[in-house]
This record gives sequence, structure tokens and C-alpha cells, in this order.
Amino acid sequence: MSLKKISEIIILILLVFATLTLSVLLYARFLYPDADYEQIAITIEHLTPKVICAALSLKDYILALLFFVFIYPLCYFLLSKKQQLIALFLMVLLSLHLTGYPEHFILSHTKTTLFEQHYIAPETLKLTFPEHKKNLVLIYLESFEQNFTKEEYYQKNLLPNLQKLQQEGQSVKNFSNLPGATFSIGAIVASHCGIPMRTKLAKPDIYQRSYFLPQAFCFPEFLRQNGYQTAIIKAADITYTDADIFAKSHGYEEAVGFDEIIQTYPEDELKSHLGTFDGINDKSLFEYAKKQLAAFAPDKPFMLTLFSLDTHAPNIYKDPACPAVFNDERDAFLCTDQTVADFISWFKTTPYYENTTVVILGDHLLSYSLSKKKTPERGTYNVFLNLDDNLKLDTTKTYSTYDLAPTILESLNIKLDNRALGLGRSLFAKEPTLVEQLGFDTLKTALRQQSDLYEHFQTPKKERSGAYLPYQLGTVLNAAEVLAYTDVYKKVLTQNYLDAITLTLPEHPQNGLQLKIKFNAVLNHKHSVTVTANDVVIGRVKGTKYPKSPFELTADIPESALKDNKLKLIFRNDSGKHFVAQMGIVLLELVITEK
Repeated sequence: MSLKKISEIIILILLVFATLTLSVLLYARFLYPDADYEQIAITIEHLTPKVICAALSLKDYILALLFFVFIYPLCYFLLSKKQQLIALFLMVLLSLHLTGYPEHFILSHTKTTLFEQHYIAPETLKLTFPEHKKNLVLIYLESFEQNFTKEEYYQKNLLPNLQKLQQEGQSVKNFSNLPGATFSIGAIVASHCGIPMRTKLAKPDIYQRSYFLPQAFCFPEFLRQNGYQTAIIKAADITYTDADIFAKSHGYEEAVGFDEIIQTYPEDELKSHLGTFDGINDKSLFEYAKKQLAAFAPDKPFMLTLFSLDTHAPNIYKDPACPAVFNDERDAFLCTDQTVADFISWFKTTPYYENTTVVILGDHLLSYSLSKKKTPERGTYNVFLNLDDNLKLDTTKTYSTYDLAPTILESLNIKLDNRALGLGRSLFAKEPTLVEQLGFDTLKTALRQQSDLYEHFQTPKKERSGAYLPYQLGTVLNAAEVLAYTDVYKKVLTQNYLDAITLTLPEHPQNGLQLKIKFNAVLNHKHSVTVTANDVVIGRVKGTKYPKSPFELTADIPESALKDNKLKLIFRNDSGKHFVAQMGIVLLELVITEK
């Protein structure tokens, strides 16, 4: 093959790749026009086939490829080779621009002293709890905006019930949409810890995945240290964007999501509980929340956090049981508005309500405007219900998601000596917020600049060494915990899935050992897995039809499967098909005991 022919093939391949990339980015920018590089990078980092299939419909795939269908033939058939190279170069530049990377690169290579000057370290705070500690129910509503109440923009008040709750409680309106908090996991971090969520370059050792901002301190940790029971329930997969690791690292005893909730329903009911983004629907979320409330010990205060999903763009879920007023996305917001109102009405009839503060928040702005008219002034929905009489929000303040962290803490009538947490300033206090003090543009830039103190938040408290922990019989391990015990794991796609686990066991008893394991499998079409221990088959397991239940296996470990007290478990796909990526598992539970 001639050099000229080879160069033509290379240009052809590069054109295909560049045009496809640009096509996808153009559609992504259409869906999420305000997304910055941090949001894009964090989303890409956690993409899996499951997430991609759940998040987009066939219509989205077709629309995403329209640019490619029209532009690629023009570039290939009508342009000369020199012109194709120019077009290729321009498409690369445009793709970079669409990701926001050039601006991110510049800002991340300039330093800010924002954290050094204005971060209030939680360990320096003095907290005074009331004599009778108040419970907290914290509800995040996916993409709920305050302006959805305006009939002139949407033909109807989309939040009639939530607006009534605002009239009953207290709320603030002057919202500033700042970087690091414009997407779900970022909003959780900002409103819990008072700091932004940023990308972090992956390290070779995925032991780091068991940490989530390990040096940061978030307000649920204060509550947990002071006797609170804490639980977070997400309608989506709790492991998506490592929300489970964040929760367990920062004060939550329990963190559950779709996989855990769906197991509580009979198989013939499963479809009625499904929503969008491969999660449960909002009605099922709030029904499950009632069970969690009943599970809390009555003699201890609690914090329950809920996170809805139906209104997650682009595949917003419209519950067929709800009225079809507009036959578009607006119906979903009307439906969740009613669902939340029903839950609050029920909650008021329970003995919990009298001593509970209820906080309802839109996590972030919707990725696009629901209004066909000029976009109204936008801000996230919020209301604080059942506040003590001495607490009054300053409704004149301009605030951001960061200010919610100390505000939620003080809504429980807990006194903070500095009236601040992280970069947040309490909206019950007279002191200005950082938006007011520094100005929106200055703060927006500083939040995206490099900071030594912020880098410290991401530093593990203890680095992993080459000596792994010996496994003690009876210890129950999950995905995050097993990384401290094993030296064999693989990185599949952009997520960390185990495909083998190697454990060092103590001197095993003569009667032998028994393994109990529960796990989810990915990239497994047949949904059947063979488990071997040191190359000895100890079991084959099959899962149920979609939505897939976890595999569960209880098996004896024969003497022949133990070599020098080392146990290597390998999980093999039984489908007999070859995949681009190797199958892996997400470990839910593993325990080895004596028989």
C-alpha cells in the first residue's frame, strides 16, 4: 500500500472521529447549554453503558448524529485533502471550545487565595445544640426552579402546592448560580460542606476511589457526632458519581438508591416503580421514605435526606397516573409537586413533625429553559418549614448553594459561633454572603482557580501501602472496603469494577470455609456468572430479568481451592460473547466464615 493511500485512510479515520465527537458535543451543548468543563468531565468520568442507555432515548441518539450525517459527506466528498485537514483542525478547536477545556486550563493554572482567606474550617467552629435536638428532613428536588410558579411563562403555575408551602414557611429568592454546584453531586457537596465539587485526575491506584474529599468536613458529620441517626435515599443509583462514598465518608450511616429500593418490591410490581435514568419514580421514593422514618429509633434525633429523579433532563419521566395537562415536561413538574405535597401532608400527621425541620430544595437549575418566552430570572426552589420562632431568614440576601450548608445547620436551632461553614454564610445571620462581599464575577472566577487548600481536601488521610490488610474471618466487605484487602482489580471503562479479588486468609480451620457474596454484574448479556476460587469452580449463579437483581452465592470453599492461605476469586461471564470491555462486578457484600 502506498504512502499516499495510507495518509488518505488516516485522514478518513480522523475525520470520522472528529465529526462524530463534534456531533455529540454539539447535541450535549444543546441539552446542557450552561454546563462547564467540571460538570462535563465528572459526567464523562462516570459514564457507563447502563447510564448512557438510561439517560438518552432513541430520539436523542438520532439528533446527536444529525450533524455527522450532514457534515461528514460534505467534508469527505467535496473537499480536497488540504481542505479536509483544515476542516479537521477547525473541528478539533470547536470541540475543545464546546467542552470548556481551554478556559478551564487557564483558570486551573492560576492561583486563588479564596479558600485561605474565606474558608471557615468546621473544626474551628463551636456549636451549641438546643436542649431538645430537632430532626431534619432534607428533600432535594431534581432541577426545580423558583420561577416555575410564574403562569405568564408556563401557562400555569407548575408548583401550586410547593408555593403554598413557601407561604407557610420561609424561603429566599436572590440566587446566584456558581461553578462547582451546577449539577447534582456538586449541589450535594456545596450544600453539605460549603465547598465546590471539582474533577480530580485519576491515580493509578484505585484505592483512592474509597475516598471522597476525605479532608473536607460536612454538616451531617456534626449531627452524627452528636447522636443523630442519618440516612440518604436517592431515587437513582446511589453509586452514580460516587454519592454512596461521599455519604458514608461524611456523616451518613445509611446510603441507599435504586438497587436497594427495588429489592423491596415483588417482581410483578417492579415496572410500576420505575422512572427515568434507570431509577425509581418519585412516588416510590417517598413511599420508601416512610419506611425509613419508621425504622429510626424513636428516642434519638434523625436526619433523612431524599433526592428525587423524575424531572432529570433530558428523559424527564411523566408518571402515567398523573394528569396530562400539557403532554410535555411541565406535567412531570406538576406531578412531583403533588407527590411532595402528599408526603408533607402525611408527615404532618405523624408524631415526627412537631420536632422536625423540613427543608425542600431544588438541587440546581434545569439544564434548559421550559419557557418559550424570554427566560425569567432563574433560581432554585427552596423552603424551610417548621422553624423555631426565633429563626428568620434574611430574604434580602443574595445567596448561592454554598450558603445552604450553614443555613440548614442553623435551621435546627443549632448555634454556630461564626455563622458560617466552609464558603457558606448563614442566611439567618446579618453578615454578608461571599457573593455579596466579593461580587458574583470575582467569586465565580475564584471557584475555578487552583487552590492549595482545596487540593488538601482531596488528599487521602492515609496513603495505601504495598502491604494489604489480612482478611479476618467474619468481616463483611463492600466494594469500597475490599480495595484495602485485595491486590487484584481491573479498571473497566471509566468505572472501577472488580473482576478478581485476592485475599490473604488467616490459618483456616480444618472444617473448611464458607463464602457468602452478593454482587451486581455489568456487560453481561446473559446475566449468568461463574465464580472460581483459585481456579476451582465453586458456583454458577443467574440473575433475574430486568431490572436485574444482584447475584447471591453461598458456597463452600474446598481445601483444594486454598493455596498458602491465599484466596483468589474470579468472576467469569457465561454469555460466551466477546465484548470490547471485560465484564466486571460491583461488590455489594462479601463475607467468609467457618463452616
